[in-house]
Amino acid sequence: MSPNAHLLDLPRELRDKIYADYLSEDGGYLFNFERGRLGTAEHQPINLSLMYTCRQVATEMRGLALGANAVTFTTGYSNRTRADAGQFDHYLDQVRRFKNSLLSSAHPCVTAEAIEHTARHHGEFLPVLRRLQAEGWTHDLIGNNGGLAPSRERHFVASTLAELSKHPDFTAILSQDNGLLWGTDETPNLNEIVSCNPLPWAIPTKDDIAKLSQAVSNPTPLAGECWERQKYRYSAAALAINFLASLPPHVRVQFRTLILREDRMAVGYPECHAQGLIPFCRENPRLRITQTVNLWRNAFPKGSKPLRIVLNPASVLARRYQYNKLNAHGVTDSVALWIMEAVALPSFGMPPGSLTVILDGDPIPSETVHVFDRVLRDAAWQSALDECYARKHIPSPSWFERRSHKCYRFEGFPAALDDIVKGRSFIRCNFNPGDVWDVERLVEANRNWSAKEWARQWIDHRPRTFETTVPLPSWLELRREDALPE
Repeated sequence: MSPNAHLLDLPRELRDKIYADYLSEDGGYLFNFERGRLGTAEHQPINLSLMYTCRQVATEMRGLALGANAVTFTTGYSNRTRADAGQFDHYLDQVRRFKNSLLSSAHPCVTAEAIEHTARHHGEFLPVLRRLQAEGWTHDLIGNNGGLAPSRERHFVASTLAELSKHPDFTAILSQDNGLLWGTDETPNLNEIVSCNPLPWAIPTKDDIAKLSQAVSNPTPLAGECWERQKYRYSAAALAINFLASLPPHVRVQFRTLILREDRMAVGYPECHAQGLIPFCRENPRLRITQTVNLWRNAFPKGSKPLRIVLNPASVLARRYQYNKLNAHGVTDSVALWIMEAVALPSFGMPPGSLTVILDGDPIPSETVHVFDRVLRDAAWQSALDECYARKHIPSPSWFERRSHKCYRFEGFPAALDDIVKGRSFIRCNFNPGDVWDVERLVEANRNWSAKEWARQWIDHRPRTFETTVPLPSWLELRREDALPE
């Protein structure tokens, strides 16, 4: 072929291959949080100059770049957004606590219509509302998840509270500021709290934060609730959702592969943020998303003591003897949050095959195996205790007693772990997850234990701590990575 041959003289199939090769970048595209745009993995601008050579080439190349490259989002942090992210996290949780308190105190408003509403929309939580109607306010009734993903309970509380607010005496009943209800000197506006439903995966503006502050009647977070040295970040999923929402539909449908690297802790209940991706997955059936959750720098720290306590000047001895290792007791709950929120996604409308969740044990996968065995152990203990109930080794508990037991994590949690280990789940590990524990062996070995003994033995399990290995720094230094220098 003559070296002077024109590109458009080539067959279309060959031109398409040339376009794909030209557009394909090593490492794909990377979202730049500070600039709010895509670039190459080497942080360079995307080169599309070939598209501008002529109109026909531009037409033929339109939409190919986003399809030819995976687009990666990581957790977003900057000094510019740190304070806003921290306040958003604080106000979001305060709204949750206020809604829980309102629902707990609104028992006189629980009517037959409210019961029917809950049965129709949130049937798993019907025992909660029935007990609230029968017994009135109890401090532990709302806020314990009911054995389901926490976002499911937040949906239940918000929806049920909105239903109860239709009662003619709702405002009169709940307007009394008794301190027990709010736990604050200020009395939030009832209507604003009921109608306040911020999306946890939002990237809030200053105005958004001001509205949340007004809703909870708390202009500034209390000391310690929004720590001045914490590196507050937005999740990779939140950044992806915000970016996709900023694009017109005809551009969004060009995406084929998104990679969400949840490499650090983030604000706003990040375990549930994939829910915000559901509309885009439904809009674009060819979109495939991989969400990678780093255990050592994200999930495990989330289940540990807050950083403001760990690095408190008064915690010198605790840092030396207690906070310098990963506490085993918080491991399962922190990992289970990600698992159970992912398991809940189909119930919110996530299309099958659209999302894969990776539990990431890098950079020390061999050590992660030992820590993950704690998760498998706790799942087996939940199953074993349930089996003891079923075989009458222990008197059957009430709905609430079962869910408040030390051995209980989430409904369906053991089955979810079994699916992960056996490769039947869209949740996977990039390390060897090990083998599920022998539940039958646990039942037979401990068939004479009481429910209290099961709880005591669960607490006494060994090992109680885990340590990092190279190339990770020590556990304490790993935690320090999320704090600004003194």
